[in-house]
Amino acid sequence: MRNIWTIIKKELKRFFTDYRILVSLFLPGVMIFFLYSFMGDMMSDSFTTADDYTYQIYVQNRKDAGEALSQMMTYENEFFKMELIDIENESITIEEAKEKIKDQEADLLIVFEENFYENMSTYVSGSDTLAPNIEMFYNSVQTSSQEAYSYFAALFDSYESSMTNKFDVNRFSSDVNYDLATSEQTTIMVITSMLPFLLITFLFTASMSITPDSIAGEKERGTIATLLVTPMKRSELALGKIIAIAIAALASSAVSFVGLMLSLPKLMQMADVNLAIYGLGTYLAIFGVIVVTELLFVAIISFISSIAKSVKEATGYCSAVMVVVMLLGVTSMVGLSSASIGAYFIPAYNSIQCLNELLSLSFNPIHFLITIGMNIVYVILGAFVITKVFNSEKILSNN
Repeated sequence: MRNIWTIIKKELKRFFTDYRILVSLFLPGVMIFFLYSFMGDMMSDSFTTADDYTYQIYVQNRKDAGEALSQMMTYENEFFKMELIDIENESITIEEAKEKIKDQEADLLIVFEENFYENMSTYVSGSDTLAPNIEMFYNSVQTSSQEAYSYFAALFDSYESSMTNKFDVNRFSSDVNYDLATSEQTTIMVITSMLPFLLITFLFTASMSITPDSIAGEKERGTIATLLVTPMKRSELALGKIIAIAIAALASSAVSFVGLMLSLPKLMQMADVNLAIYGLGTYLAIFGVIVVTELLFVAIISFISSIAKSVKEATGYCSAVMVVVMLLGVTSMVGLSSASIGAYFIPAYNSIQCLNELLSLSFNPIHFLITIGMNIVYVILGAFVITKVFNSEKILSNN
């Protein structure tokens, strides 16, 4: 046991005193927080307009729209303030108004055909003549222009329906919330669609950032030969390295997890996300899944690194495994969860399934225990296989 502890201290000292390793371990978590927070702010700015924004709306032939429709068009509220500009009074052409919208200097151009109200009043539905037309020109890459178009499209649809209205749909939508989704349900939908995938990816990359260099790197440099001639069992050397790598990888994963959770409110500020729905027990259970999953990845990558002849070769093999892990993680994003108890015996996939249940507040103690227990079994088997590899002179000497 003393030899294992000596190897652990040696490896941890190297991990936490080498600035390059520290950067690879903890920079991703810090970058996640700043990057996702920045992305959230940028997305909010890109898809919403300022509260005091005034939409610039050009109109042609508004006098032909009819008094009722003209009054509806001038209605403003706290969310939609506008300036209606009759292009006849501004002495500009339709083409010039279109150019202003293209250049994002205006938001919308509404063109009523001549005698619109009169033609609408006399129009007979189903006749051979064309219905009177309203044209709206907008710029879909400009958020305010898209919003103005949607606002007036809804207004005109409402006006058209009122001409032959027989029934209403959600008449009291301004006073009644017809969307019955709760804040808890919205949070669960958002979190479960992305967090398991991100977590499983962070855990694997944390192990991958240090394991190849710690094992395959020492083989490649020949420094592992010095350790092999010391009076210790090779199994102790293997276990010491695995435990040290696991500690460092867990520290890296913890930073990434904290960074992710702190940045989620900003990243998802357009959705009604409330992390307060998760209690201490849920976080502890998630932490348990993270620990055993990280140990599993450490065992897998340690085995790959121990049989590889160089860091480059080990990284190549690990990258292929990472693709498989990410594909498993994608199942949480597309809702491909499994109700079969057999899914909780599959390494890595069981962690994703269990995280989904925990984040969905549908905790199943049997599934949780199977996930924890089976991953521990796989870790023990992995450690046993790695110790066997370390006992192979041919493999460790790269012959």
